Amino acid sequence: MPAPPPRPVTPPAAAAPAVQPMSPIAYPGLPMSVPPQPPAPRYRPLSPAPGFREPAPDRLTGEPLSSRSSLTAGLLQVFLGGVGAGRFYTGHVALAFAQMSVAWGILVIGLCAGFALVVPWLFMWVGFIWPVIDGIVLLAGNQRDSDGYRLRS
Repeated sequence: MPAPPPRPVTPPAAAAPAVQPMSPIAYPGLPMSVPPQPPAPRYRPLSPAPGFREPAPDRLTGEPLSSRSSLTAGLLQVFLGGVGAGRFYTGHVALAFAQMSVAWGILVIGLCAGFALVVPWLFMWVGFIWPVIDGIVLLAGNQRDSDGYRLRS
């Protein structure tokens, strides 16, 4: 029986460029079952808690005022600003955590660097200046709480 003829050697096929699949929906990048939604409205309690009342309007402008006081927020921020007390009071939680992390982060770095060095002492107070200045701004006036209402004077 004769040997089979040799098979011709074919060069490997060039790799075809990958084709990106087209999305069958008009919102590429999102799952097929979830079209973009409008932003959710802010939560308002259906039944107010005991002692809750709607914000009273300002006598001059008619704009609703917050139930929180700018004097209380400012004094909390000036005296307890290292823990973000004034910003926690107004409802600005992320800003309060940022102030705490900067103030206490610089303090810890200064303490770890040692008391003998002068440079940590110069920067250690920088973290506590921001809350004091923020407290003065809260005391000065026209600030808003986290719900968007102007703080009472």
